[in-house]
Amino acid sequence: MRRNLVAALVLALALAAQADPPSQETAAMSTSPVHSTVPAVTLRREGNRVWLAGAKELFHQHFDDTKAGRTTPWAERCDTYMYLTQMRIAGWDVDYATLNTVAGYGPSFAYAPRLQDKWNAHYHPLEGRDDRIAHATGCRYRWQRHDAEQYWQALKRAIDEGHAVHGPNAEGVLFIGYVDAEDPADRKVLPLAIVFVGADEWTWEQFSRWVGQRQWFGRIEGREEPWPVHQSATEVIKMMVRVARGHDSRRKDGDGVVWGIDGIEAYAADLADLSKSGAPEREGGYFQGGWRGCHNVYPQMSGRPAAATYLRKVAPAFGDEARPHVLAAAEAYEAATGSWREFARQLGRGVEGGHTEAWTGETNRTAGAAAVRQAAAHEREAIAALKQALAADGIELPPTSARVPR
Repeated sequence: MRRNLVAALVLALALAAQADPPSQETAAMSTSPVHSTVPAVTLRREGNRVWLAGAKELFHQHFDDTKAGRTTPWAERCDTYMYLTQMRIAGWDVDYATLNTVAGYGPSFAYAPRLQDKWNAHYHPLEGRDDRIAHATGCRYRWQRHDAEQYWQALKRAIDEGHAVHGPNAEGVLFIGYVDAEDPADRKVLPLAIVFVGADEWTWEQFSRWVGQRQWFGRIEGREEPWPVHQSATEVIKMMVRVARGHDSRRKDGDGVVWGIDGIEAYAADLADLSKSGAPEREGGYFQGGWRGCHNVYPQMSGRPAAATYLRKVAPAFGDEARPHVLAAAEAYEAATGSWREFARQLGRGVEGGHTEAWTGETNRTAGAAAVRQAAAHEREAIAALKQALAADGIELPPTSARVPR
């Protein structure tokens, strides 16, 4: 799925007690009207096999909704839709736009076009992600590290309590069931993923080998009282401004990454520079494969329509002075979404005339660069509006440090 093998392997290497749903009164920001087509999930047992019946259908419902235009465009962040599925299994009717923006991905951008740099930096979570999700929705999440036997026992407990388990994979994997056995060699787990998981069952050998490489175990721990909408949204907006200005918790000196809107502008400049070859990397191209209109761009693009949707949702919680600025930021992110659509038309997956031809031709590269440059301008407008909204509420942000040079 739009990956070359090298990128997939590098990315693969790089990379909860039953909860009551939050009430509409205390967590209106995080919920949306119940979608009648969302499948129900029930715990099923047949002999030694235990699984969350309906979880697979619920997982794929998100992608059916995306194709039908019922959810955020380009809703492609693997960690976000893993959280989405886990929360829906546990009873939350949460939407992708809220989760993605609250997690920090609405305004974020990390650009490092060469393999020798940290080109996959955007796959890693921003600091405070799980706390912000808990503050917005009341869903408390927990990550732990386990060896194979510990993981197996924790997985069984989670499934028995009605929860799927989230494990980091090239694009994430959910475990939705298990087959128990006294002899570990006869044990099995039931994985669920979109790519890089080609079977409905893993043997103990497959599972233990996977745990040995990853070890991370993520599950919903329970429910806590969510913050009032205005308080949570203010926390999120402050984070959005910092991240867009390049003050990103994932940022490391010397990582070869340009962060935030500076990164978008750097991408536009490289696209416009035809001396930087757009040929595939195996043919000596400048751009690591994911930056050729593929998996390093689309998950980050999806933050823009998510941010627009989220900001419109929370705007009513702000006063008369701040609210117009929140809505103006939503409009700016909507405009940025249009610019990213134009980039996709010129240089995205399935571009007319062929991907390599588009990336090595002046017409598409120039038009794509102009679209990305325009997206960056709209996103600067969005951040300026969010700063005005915070100022209207008496909140001033400190200046950020200088950008890290490439």
